[in-house]
Amino acid sequence: MKSTIGPALGAHAHDMLRNRVRAVTQVRAHGNQRTPALVRSVQAQPAEGGVQVSWHLPTRYQDVTGFRVYVGSEKNLAIDVKDRGTRQMFIPTQSGSAPPTANIFVSAINGYREGHAVQVQSAPIPNAQIPNVKPGPPTDFVDQFSGGLDKTQNGQPTGKRTA
Repeated sequence: MKSTIGPALGAHAHDMLRNRVRAVTQVRAHGNQRTPALVRSVQAQPAEGGVQVSWHLPTRYQDVTGFRVYVGSEKNLAIDVKDRGTRQMFIPTQSGSAPPTANIFVSAINGYREGHAVQVQSAPIPNAQIPNVKPGPPTDFVDQFSGGLDKTQNGQPTGKRTA
């Protein structure tokens, strides 16, 4: 990456390095005028009450500062992610015995532009397939001695069993 300020006559190396660091920081924080590339490997997995969407960075990701996730159409913004390190989201959608399929669009953004959106379709898990019983620990786990010891006020073990 080139600095926006050219070297001047008699410029010191630390001045040129400072200008380069300033230019790199500017690109990382705001991106550049170029349109971001497409996000890769967009996947939508059905979940209880919604859809879990995940994606990978574009092949050219240095100018990407965040992502936008749309649900239904490319005009219905669901989530605006301001961190390029966050690459998965839970999208709550309508659920029921026969939930509708949702169109989900993911696009990369920088400080100036938004890239083209990639579309996936998914529906949440139907309520009929979700068990009504909440999972809990097995009974032998709850009633079993863990081997831990209580500590007294002075921090020394008393030898009593913890329940």
